[in-house]
Amino acid sequence: MIKKILIILAFALLFNTNALTREYITYDCTGHPSICDDKFVMKFTLELDDNENIFISKHNLLEHKHIVKVYGFENFQSNSKFYIKFYINNNLNNNFLFIINGKYNGNNLSLLNLEVELGSEKIAKMKLK
Repeated sequence: MIKKILIILAFALLFNTNALTREYITYDCTGHPSICDDKFVMKFTLELDDNENIFISKHNLLEHKHIVKVYGFENFQSNSKFYIKFYINNNLNNNFLFIINGKYNGNNLSLLNLEVELGSEKIAKMKLK
């Protein structure tokens, strides 16, 4: 009896996983050397919630020696495009706007980019894979 219950639970968990959930890392940075010459690899786990909004469920940003705070997460979609915006405060009290954008089709994400802005200036752009 317990064996049957465990098998049913295993199947329920197997079919209840979010097919979109995946970890992405940054690469191919162009822009300001203070961002692009840094060897730190940013990691993001993107997921789809019950309302089909794409969001960051996990990241490693606070492991960076200069990042003090990550806050202000916003996500939105328009047609087949999605955007995730958030802010990072560093040890010099600079506030950077980070924008992850890409295309969403069913359970597939493509053309993922990460843009970094300081003030109104776009200072770096990276790809996510």
